[in-house]
Amino acid sequence: MKRVITIGPNPHSKGGIASVEKLIMEHFPQNIGNYFVNTYSEGNLLVKILVFLWSLVKLNLIIMNHRNKVKIVHIHFSSKGSLVRKAIIAINLMLCKKPYILHAHTSEFHLFYNRLPKLVQKLIKIIFNKCKYLIVLSKYWREYFISNLNLPKNKIKILPNPVKISSLKQKDKNNGKINIFFAGRICKPKGAFDLIKAIKSLPENIVERLQVEIAGDGEIEKARNMVEELELYEYVKIYSWLSEAERNQKFLNADIFILPSYNEGLPMALLEAMSYGLAIITTPVGGIPEVIINNENGILVHPGNLKEISDAIRQLILDRNKIYYLGANARKTVEKFDINIYIEKLIKEIYEFKF
Repeated sequence: MKRVITIGPNPHSKGGIASVEKLIMEHFPQNIGNYFVNTYSEGNLLVKILVFLWSLVKLNLIIMNHRNKVKIVHIHFSSKGSLVRKAIIAINLMLCKKPYILHAHTSEFHLFYNRLPKLVQKLIKIIFNKCKYLIVLSKYWREYFISNLNLPKNKIKILPNPVKISSLKQKDKNNGKINIFFAGRICKPKGAFDLIKAIKSLPENIVERLQVEIAGDGEIEKARNMVEELELYEYVKIYSWLSEAERNQKFLNADIFILPSYNEGLPMALLEAMSYGLAIITTPVGGIPEVIINNENGILVHPGNLKEISDAIRQLILDRNKIYYLGANARKTVEKFDINIYIEKLIKEIYEFKF
């Protein structure tokens, strides 16, 4: 049996990488072995260091015991600490002469990379150029890595994030308020605070027709305080990180999904919202404009532009038919990102295994 080693954060932790890992593991072919090595768990600094050190030990034990059966090592990474940890692992694999694939989930790689010393940048370039393939989420990121890390085009594979397409229960959207949902890290780069401010700028007769739910980790108390200060507590609810079941229920109850980010790869939350047939309001950053076409399957607004965000919300509140239209088109668009199609591409085109 051929075997793969997957490197990444705990699949049950928070964040988009964990969500992708979990989906892959749930749908991975049974005739291919998949060893998982966890490099990161939430906790204090000591816990994080110990988890990473153990991941190095575990990785090398697997390679020693199954050297001929392990055909590829699949490394998921983002930026900052994640990139540092995975760079160490990649160097380890280079010394072991074991081929590896890098899988970029980052939305801010360029910001982190530009701050690195030139010597470290050179080391990163070597690590990336030694990989078998680099998986990126969009054409945008392919062009970035070609231009900035001098990677040959044939070494980069575009594989957008997967989504599980589930059957939807019919919702009655003609009664009650319009439900708006935001899911992701509650912070400035994700546009969470811009969303709250944009809601405040809407006319009262529009706000009264809304129920806004913002869920995630990050600056939760800051968001709650802003809602209180702007006297939006009747219309805007802030939640901490939700379980998968709770999150799915929020998607099911929502009409509109808003993610006004400043930087992105290709967010899992966006694809999930599309799979639930929600009308999308988001920004043309990272790989998003390769998926969302303005006024066809969503509405694109510029990052930080509160007027554009509030205008988009008002437009949908006043035209329910457009909510249905955008949502139906979003659902149709995202079908090509189905996890089963994704797995087949991953195994055949990137791992280069035969089923």
